[in-house]
Amino acid sequence: MHGADDLEIETTAISLRMACEANGKSVFGDDRVDEKTAAWLIGKAPDTLRNWRMANRPITFSKFGGRVSYRLNDVARWMIETGAPG
Repeated sequence: MHGADDLEIETTAISLRMACEANGKSVFGDDRVDEKTAAWLIGKAPDTLRNWRMANRPITFSKFGGRVSYRLNDVARWMIETGAPG
């Protein structure tokens, strides 16, 4: 595990955004993705992300109107810090 600097996070987030666009996945205007897309990006099932949230080990997320979303920068940070493929 290693820390992530801002440039590395932003570069990875751009790559994630491009992967979403190339695969028909929605990225909201504020660079957020829904839970299903976040799970797809990190190669996990949506249920895994739900379980992580319940265990207080989540990727940083937001909840609006009962819907969970993830900022691409937070997904990128998690991927870099855990060494997850991207």
